[in-house]
Amino acid sequence: MLKLPSPGSTRRFIGIALTGACTLAGSYAAWAVQTELSATSAPSKVIAIHMKWWVNGKGVLQVSGPIATQDIRVASGNEFVEKVSFGPGQSFETRCFASLSNQDRESAVWDTAKAAGQSIKGLILFECKLSTNDKPFSTPAILVGDGRVGTIETFNPEGNVHYKLEFRASTQAARKPAAR
Repeated sequence: MLKLPSPGSTRRFIGIALTGACTLAGSYAAWAVQTELSATSAPSKVIAIHMKWWVNGKGVLQVSGPIATQDIRVASGNEFVEKVSFGPGQSFETRCFASLSNQDRESAVWDTAKAAGQSIKGLILFECKLSTNDKPFSTPAILVGDGRVGTIETFNPEGNVHYKLEFRASTQAARKPAAR
């Protein structure tokens, strides 16, 4: 081999390009298999939540549509926060913990439901704190069936503002990348 001429620049370029292409293809294949295995072998603890909000009958999250909506992804037992302004000097905030079981987030709501004879399998718990202008006024909790709609309705302390939150929560939809 010492007697043969050195490879030219074209041959070196092709060798480097092929090595790079094989490395990228192998890396992508390893990543694709790993992602698919983790999605099918581990049970999903991510919850996709589709929210709709109304204040005095008017949707407050989107100006463009007739109903305000927000799509959220949250790991079971974690909190999500959404805050909107609706009028001069008025804001509304909801802080909710979403959980699939008492192991993800301990709550008396799970125990109360079991004590009442309610089957808690397939339910998602929302424990919320609602605030207006940074002042908490309500702490509702609701159990929602997976893929079903749950509604919280309440008034501010003065009784002149009606708040309505609608949750559609699903662990199946959480496997899709639609919600954030």
